[in-house]
Amino acid sequence: MGTFSKIVKSRVWKKRGAVKELWKRKEEEGGKEGGREGGEEGEGEEEGRGKEREVTARGQLKFGIELELRLKPKPELELNSNAARAKLKEAKVTLPNEWDVFAETLKSLLSATKIEAVVNPGEGEYGNWGIKTEGTIGRIEGGFFPVEIVPPKLSFLPTPKTHPMSELATVWKCLGQSYDVDVNEKCSTHIHFSLLDRDWELDDLQSLAKAILMLDPLINRLFPDRQYKKWCRANTFSCTP
Repeated sequence: MGTFSKIVKSRVWKKRGAVKELWKRKEEEGGKEGGREGGEEGEGEEEGRGKEREVTARGQLKFGIELELRLKPKPELELNSNAARAKLKEAKVTLPNEWDVFAETLKSLLSATKIEAVVNPGEGEYGNWGIKTEGTIGRIEGGFFPVEIVPPKLSFLPTPKTHPMSELATVWKCLGQSYDVDVNEKCSTHIHFSLLDRDWELDDLQSLAKAILMLDPLINRLFPDRQYKKWCRANTFSCTP
């Protein structure tokens, strides 16, 4: 696991307890308010409907991630690539460019861990993990390749075969074993959410708005130097007139 991912993981675990405690207090406050307005019976019915909506929403919610990184093959990986290039040269085969070798090598490493990947996937192709160059974070420099890695659409709920978080962990482990992982000021991570088989409803949007108001301060504490950046500023800051 690279230094960047270790820092993020450490900060997330430190704040996890705070997030749980915050949600617990909000739920308790909501339960008291419901009891005052509608009585115990009304509160129970509303709580049941709320849990039903929560389970339904979690089952239908998908998410996707765009990871922008700079990867430098470790020496043993470079030796393998050089050996392969030498054999191709002896056979008088036209050598692929440096990026092609890098991308195909990364694809092979992921495939060896049961992660199916595609180099340069087409627009809107999210059936497999995607590997493509990312020009916005710079050129190939000092042995580091600018790359964007995009997983297929993932579900919050595990399937009989795998859990979405285990796939992400497998990819990070693969990267850490074979590459030096680095980021610069232009690298970013995007997380997108969508519903599986229906459009957003008012209740969904209201829940998202509440979550943003509650969690934005915690996210700001995770990355205090980023909360006012143009492309990753806090949602509450962006909505301020």
